[in-house]
Amino acid sequence: MRTIQLGGLLFSIFVAAHSYASGSQPAPDRNIKEYNVENNGLSLKGYDPVAYFTEGGGQATAGKEELKLEYKQVVYLFASQKNLDLFISNPNKYEPTYGNWCAFAMASNQKVDIVPTLFTISGNRLHLFVSAGAKLQFDGNIPAFERRADANWKRISGESPRK
Repeated sequence: MRTIQLGGLLFSIFVAAHSYASGSQPAPDRNIKEYNVENNGLSLKGYDPVAYFTEGGGQATAGKEELKLEYKQVVYLFASQKNLDLFISNPNKYEPTYGNWCAFAMASNQKVDIVPTLFTISGNRLHLFVSAGAKLQFDGNIPAFERRADANWKRISGESPRK
């Protein structure tokens, strides 16, 4: 098993240089207690965060234990080395919105667990859902639900939502 831990000085320099070059700001430290992760820090119930996006295949795909990465106290598994490399190049893009909580529930100021196979990509944002009904409701008015969920996530976690 190969575990990669990002968060050391070298990765910090990489992220700072990448953020500067791309014009974005690095993400502040996170309040991990507000994240929906397993006791071992595992995110997305072991699903690959890049796989949801077109460049990663566009579908929910389980990650592999041998392709594990810890990023800012959250552990991610990846289905392929390519997806792990894509994540390392731009982690802010691929991390789930709202700390792995249901996007529809977050819009109602609730933290509700997710089913990792129920998702919507909106721009560069990965939204996850607890049920098909929650996804259908959210997808019916994404801009309005994002605004509400963004405000609630900021209040709950102290973090600005991923854009």
